[in-house]
Amino acid sequence: MISFSTLSPAAQVALCTPIHSVLPAHPGLHLGALYIGSLQAALDPALLAAHHIDAVVRVMPDGPLIIDDARTPTDVLAIEIPDSTMVDLRPHLVGAVRFIDERRRHGQNVLVHCQHGISRSASIVLAYLIRALGVSYSTAITFLRSKRACVKPNAGFVAALQEWSRQRPVPTSPVRPVRPPLRRSTANLCLSRFKLHRACAPAVRAW
Repeated sequence: MISFSTLSPAAQVALCTPIHSVLPAHPGLHLGALYIGSLQAALDPALLAAHHIDAVVRVMPDGPLIIDDARTPTDVLAIEIPDSTMVDLRPHLVGAVRFIDERRRHGQNVLVHCQHGISRSASIVLAYLIRALGVSYSTAITFLRSKRACVKPNAGFVAALQEWSRQRPVPTSPVRPVRPPLRRSTANLCLSRFKLHRACAPAVRAW
């Protein structure tokens, strides 16, 4: 259960924003963008069209959304789970990450959403960041909170993601990264690593 009273002012502002960009599109690499948001974003065809959303990962226990609007994406992965510490997130991670990765590689923009854009959708996005960028859980959530301050996976999801981050080694890259200045923030470091996403891509695709 989410306690809104414990959210910081920045998180409360973020909660009122239906959609946030996590990773930008890279037309030169034919790589689509990644967004995180709430149900409000998924129910707004104009907002989806404005962000050129082509595919959706919906992390909610209810049935499929039926919106009679041509601007609403029909390419949807439904992960029907509640936001509960009793839910085992692990069986859903490989399929969700593969879905996001394949769409982005085809130049499609992907929205991952749940009810509020705090726990379930954040967990799926974190799983993708951990794999695609080859970073730890702590680095991934620091970066994601720099994009959407209200994200807060429940304790069960956190445990699953920490295990997920330990299951595979960091993807190797033929490109030697430039060492960042020691004072660079974790979020900026994560962004620098994202620039190597093209080089890391084969490791993701080989799952």
